[in-house]
Amino acid sequence: MQMNVIASKLSFENCLAVNGNGRGGGIAMLWKSDIEVQIKSYSQHHINAETQMPNGNQMRITGVYGHPEISQKKHTWTLLRRLAVLSSSPWLCCGDFNEILHPDEKRGGNDRNVNLINEFREVLRDCGLKDVGFRGYAFTWNNGRYGEGFVEERLDRFVCSKAWSDRFVDCAASNLDSWTSDHCPVLMVVQERREGMIQRGRHSSRIHYEDMWSSYDGCKEIIKEEWGLYRNWSSENSAQSFRQATKTLMGRLLGWSKREFRKRDRKLEKLKFQLRELKQRRVQFVDSEEIRKMEKQIQNILMDEEIYWKQRSRADWLKEGDKNTKFFHGKATARRKKNRIWGKWIEEPIEVEHEFCNYFTKLFTSTQPSQDQIVAALEGITPRVSASMNESLGAPFTAEEVLEALSQICPTKAPGPDEAFSSLLQQAKQQQLIHGLSFGSNLKISHLLFADDSLVFSRASMADCHNLKMILECYSTASGQIFNFEKSSLFISGNVQQDQAEVIGNLFQLNIVSRHEKYLGLPSMIGRKRSSFFNDIKLKVANKLSSWQHKFFSCGGKEVLIKAAVQAIPAYAMSVFKIPGGVCDDIQKMVAKFWWGSKREGRSIHWAKWEKLSQAKCLGGMGFRDFSSFNRALLAKQG
Repeated sequence: MQMNVIASKLSFENCLAVNGNGRGGGIAMLWKSDIEVQIKSYSQHHINAETQMPNGNQMRITGVYGHPEISQKKHTWTLLRRLAVLSSSPWLCCGDFNEILHPDEKRGGNDRNVNLINEFREVLRDCGLKDVGFRGYAFTWNNGRYGEGFVEERLDRFVCSKAWSDRFVDCAASNLDSWTSDHCPVLMVVQERREGMIQRGRHSSRIHYEDMWSSYDGCKEIIKEEWGLYRNWSSENSAQSFRQATKTLMGRLLGWSKREFRKRDRKLEKLKFQLRELKQRRVQFVDSEEIRKMEKQIQNILMDEEIYWKQRSRADWLKEGDKNTKFFHGKATARRKKNRIWGKWIEEPIEVEHEFCNYFTKLFTSTQPSQDQIVAALEGITPRVSASMNESLGAPFTAEEVLEALSQICPTKAPGPDEAFSSLLQQAKQQQLIHGLSFGSNLKISHLLFADDSLVFSRASMADCHNLKMILECYSTASGQIFNFEKSSLFISGNVQQDQAEVIGNLFQLNIVSRHEKYLGLPSMIGRKRSSFFNDIKLKVANKLSSWQHKFFSCGGKEVLIKAAVQAIPAYAMSVFKIPGGVCDDIQKMVAKFWWGSKREGRSIHWAKWEKLSQAKCLGGMGFRDFSSFNRALLAKQG
């Protein structure tokens, strides 16, 4: 009954609501009377419906509420697999699945069990569904426990079948901002592919009294003043007096409204952006007062917006909402999907030219370094080009050399600017301006560089930090290569006092992280939970194997895939780290499951142990790797 009232307020004439158990709110599907919807099945954890587009095309929409209990999740996955075979119509599935697809979709608390993540991935592959992606804040749920116990995850999402993506314009779901619920709303705009899609123009503005004005004192004062001027209306000219009073009053109200509300949308977007920024900086783990204050301001603005739209037909407003889909094109190919640019779309030639000029002017503008700054940046570099080499390099280019260079597109062999940065750091370490990370009494490392990825170590002292900041500024000015502070982070040891850590963070203006996640694809630091750092390897192996599950391979084909593809995935990490035995065992189990075949509802018979399969073929095995032994062999090469 309560859901029907909500549906009526939202101008939805039809509603199917299924009550939940306990504190759960249940699940509901709402639709308008001009849409033909047939409910095929429903339960406390799903609503499955089919609808018909105006052109007669059928599509299927399923709302899902996944079991939150780990022991019951298998029932959600079984339900999805059974729904998948009921129809071949384009399928859009959405809701709170109560599971994530990647470890990065959870922040705070304990690491997610990678086996649970893999089960969710497998059921989507079995059903032929894929995540449509998202825009906005990365997480859709939080536990509301601001401070160190704060946890947020991406539990709500849209997934679709290939038939759906082929028929409808691709559009990432939008994770909207939320400040009154532990879940955020997720919006999906559906638009069918067709020829000649035309963007609708705006309606002309109407002049009428806005109900949202009534709650403002400024509006009340204007009405009181204007109405007081016509207090003594004569009976003969009452209609004319009333007309003149309303006309003058409306003119003043419109002027007041422009001053009061013209920057309202901009203010709202600014508040939303600031709210996302605070969450990205993880302020919610420390203090909630600033976040709650900002959420209150957003709620007040949106309350006015809700009153504003209540005066208008919701159907007309939804049609006008098509202007938000101007970025999407009906004949987009798979390549366009991959290369789509999200942002402001510019079509006017003058504006496009202006945008290009601004971008490349900013990109290639010199920092105008002085000669002293260039000398300081190059001071630590040992000359490596002799006079004869310099003469050869300075000779005019020949046509053959230009052709060879264009064919190879190889970098120059002369020292590049990255070497200058390394030399500056090395020189500063020798002069004891900065102190790197000590390994024993004889080895200190101040930095690690690979391409444009840099990892710099220093003491958490103000002297070292100031010297490091000067080195960064010197290199940036001399080379013109600006450090990307948005993609950089700062890790400070837990032994450093909180006040000192804040001063250092303000000096570098970097995001302070609790741990530096990865460098060159591998964890830079490993704590007690060693297994959690290598979950990505397990997921990559599972992802590769799952994509092959329903293809029919001969034994020879499976052998080639295992040896050429799967066994190569963990090789890089194993050459650097001692992988926990449990991780190696899990990988071997997944490979064995693929080798012997697998069933959705159970496991097939494994006719030989892995120890036998990992022996050489001359000894009766298949020559598969024993991952623990392979790991030890790679580490032994390091000496």
